[in-house]
Amino acid sequence: MPSISTGIEFPQLSPLEICGLITAVLGLLYWRWRSNPLHSIPTVGPSLPILSYYGAWRYLRDAKGMLLEGCSKYEIFKIPLSDQWLVVVGGPKMNDELRKYPDETMSALEAHKYVLQTEYTLGTTHPDATAKKCIGGPLTRKLPQIMPEVVDEIAASFEDIVGGSKDEWVTVPALEAMTDIIARVTNRAFVGLPFCRDKTLIKTVVGFAKDVMKTKTILNMIPNFLKPIVGHRLPWTSAARRRMAAILGATVNERRRQMIEYGTEYEGKTDDYLTWVIEEDLKFRGKGDSIDGVMEVISASNFAAIHTSSMSMTHALYYLCAMPEYIEPLRKEAEEMIKVHGWTKAAVDGMWKADSFFKEALRLNPAAHLTLFRKAMKPIVFSNGTVIPTGTMVVATTTGTHLSENLYEDAAEFKPFRFSDVRSKGGDDALRQQFHTSSPDYIPFGHGKHACSGRWFAAAEVKAVMAYILLNYDVKLQEGGARPANVYVGPSIIANPWAKLMFRKRKSAHA
Repeated sequence: MPSISTGIEFPQLSPLEICGLITAVLGLLYWRWRSNPLHSIPTVGPSLPILSYYGAWRYLRDAKGMLLEGCSKYEIFKIPLSDQWLVVVGGPKMNDELRKYPDETMSALEAHKYVLQTEYTLGTTHPDATAKKCIGGPLTRKLPQIMPEVVDEIAASFEDIVGGSKDEWVTVPALEAMTDIIARVTNRAFVGLPFCRDKTLIKTVVGFAKDVMKTKTILNMIPNFLKPIVGHRLPWTSAARRRMAAILGATVNERRRQMIEYGTEYEGKTDDYLTWVIEEDLKFRGKGDSIDGVMEVISASNFAAIHTSSMSMTHALYYLCAMPEYIEPLRKEAEEMIKVHGWTKAAVDGMWKADSFFKEALRLNPAAHLTLFRKAMKPIVFSNGTVIPTGTMVVATTTGTHLSENLYEDAAEFKPFRFSDVRSKGGDDALRQQFHTSSPDYIPFGHGKHACSGRWFAAAEVKAVMAYILLNYDVKLQEGGARPANVYVGPSIIANPWAKLMFRKRKSAHA
């Protein structure tokens, strides 16, 4: 076969010249590494050029170990990711300092744009801001009037998803069942009947979280200049919003028409989350025909609400089944509160033991090892002298904080009434023990002005679900024994997705 000439003559290098070239390249990489402003921050994992990629791989497999190692040695340290360094602050003092920085210095919005690739996942109209306003405002204020509907949907969803009888055990996949139930109950508050029972809508909002994670994982692996090209061609999240629009669109359009024609305070106006979102969208986008903004907010709200609450619910049930001695005190508390207050928010608020049970479960099993995501918008200097250059991602660690023996006695042990015992003594510290309360030493919801605005709703929702289970079912793990182990992927903490729960209706049910 004849040889093919490229017309390009490559220089012939001697072994000595090749060694010199390699040395020069490595020297350049070393010089760039030494001159990086982050170089002086201690590193967990290899920090040398190229070797740092091993640290990024280790972080994917053992984020918990790396974070605990860093917190045991340093106030501030860094961890290698595949595309940048992540600076981590450890301990309540540094957590509080991080959350106090103003947005123009340390931006939560810019950090979330990077972490979730929001332009290509959640939408372009800042749906988080509208969701935060509607959830933290009217949804939270009107929880007392919403709770009867929430409880009604809890009963209906258990009948449809778990079912069963007083004579037989029904086995369900724990995480899947709790996700479907939480999705229905959440959407009873978000979009109401009949939409919260529409199987296509529920399947879509449950799948939306997976769509977001797929999209953002792909985009975080490619260079920034390619993201606009690739991001707008990844179809999953936009397709999900179109499916939501096909179900909700007629109702959204009719409510918009009424607001435009009669104003926002017309007689007979539906007073629910969907209406509040439409009203905010009108303020933001004007009187155009598009409902894209509303669909972005509804999908983003579901993404934020369903994943966290279903995980919390599953973690708590795993503990309950692994430690059945706590069933009776929790059941007795629920019976007493409902006897006095009925199925109301007042009853749920009075369930201090259940509140503590969930808070302790979330202390040990937050949604992720990291929280308080911030991006440095200008150079800053922390109180300990650490310099953070512009563009750096800075986070706090839930795991490093929550497993500190300086903050929690027997920190690695699950003590279900850890917080209610303190709360029952009264005093200035009592209110800080509530499940929904954030503090520098309890940060699964974040902390400060960017803390999760839905935590009041989430706390009431999961406690109501737990009370319903305790009063209407016996429950146990299919396999029995110890609590099913979590699954860890990078910073994410996932309740065991394979374990199954068994339910049997109680003879003295309180439906």
